[in-house]
Amino acid sequence: MRTIGTTALAALTAGLLVTALAGCAEPADTPSGSPTPLPTSHGVQPLSSPTAGSTTGPTPGPTPTTARAPLTGGSTQISFSGAFAAELQALRVTVAKGGRAALQGTTLSLPITGGSLLLFSGGTVEGDVLHAGSGLVLRGRGRSVELTDLVVIPGSAPYITGDVVAGGATRSRGVVLFTLDPAAMASPSTTGGQTVFSNVRVELDPGAATLLDARLGTTALQGSTVVGAATITAE
Repeated sequence: MRTIGTTALAALTAGLLVTALAGCAEPADTPSGSPTPLPTSHGVQPLSSPTAGSTTGPTPGPTPTTARAPLTGGSTQISFSGAFAAELQALRVTVAKGGRAALQGTTLSLPITGGSLLLFSGGTVEGDVLHAGSGLVLRGRGRSVELTDLVVIPGSAPYITGDVVAGGATRSRGVVLFTLDPAAMASPSTTGGQTVFSNVRVELDPGAATLLDARLGTTALQGSTVVGAATITAE
């Protein structure tokens, strides 16, 4: 029976010890006792936590000095200018009231049926003034065009929209018909329960002039023609 010498036995023991320690060693790039970092997805880093007490809601807007909502009455009166009347006469086009409107002489009166108005300090006005079921009718050359459901839109560039009905059938909705004087629309008076815009210049919108020419079969309606002056009394 062979016996292992003392020197050989010591060398064998030392080799086994080194092999065992190598198998239990920790990775060189991870410090002992430190957790392994979690991987991120596609390189996206986690969002930081919000600071305590911080707010993310929208900043409140300015508060109106006067608010009328909803509008429950009043009227818009448009007094036609001599220039506009002469232009229509030259085209052999007449003006009549439409729907619930009233026409007395050269003044068209439209009852206000709804909407809202917000008046801010500094002359800013927002909202809309509705005239559902009323407007005016233009007749000439065997054709008729009704401008109905007029809506006054205040603001920095105020205007009036409406539906254009040709021949009682073809309807173009929400057409910009007239532009309004911004200065007059920015300085209404408020008395009791009324908001009044006085002496507001009304001009025919160029796009509306082109549309009306096509519907009436005319070729001479001019954009920016002064239609007249309006007084809007909203309640």
